[in-house]
Amino acid sequence: MNTKTILVVEDDDHMVTLFNDALEDWNAANEENIRCFDAVFVKSSEGAARELYAKKLDCALVDLRLPLEESSTKTDAEHGNT
Repeated sequence: MNTKTILVVEDDDHMVTLFNDALEDWNAANEENIRCFDAVFVKSSEGAARELYAKKLDCALVDLRLPLEESSTKTDAEHGNT
């Protein structure tokens, strides 16, 4: 089976759940296509950097409104990285 690994950098648990569910549905519906996707989920740029050095990744989806540090408060579309 041809498995591609996606790094997902997202601090919103709801978005992580939505993406994970969609990926599981796609994999289940396309089992016979000999292709599937695995995802590695992290919540910060620091976590993303660790995974980039630790694993072979094929793609990355990155939340552009991530807080600048892990300890920062969450951001939203209205306020951005403030």
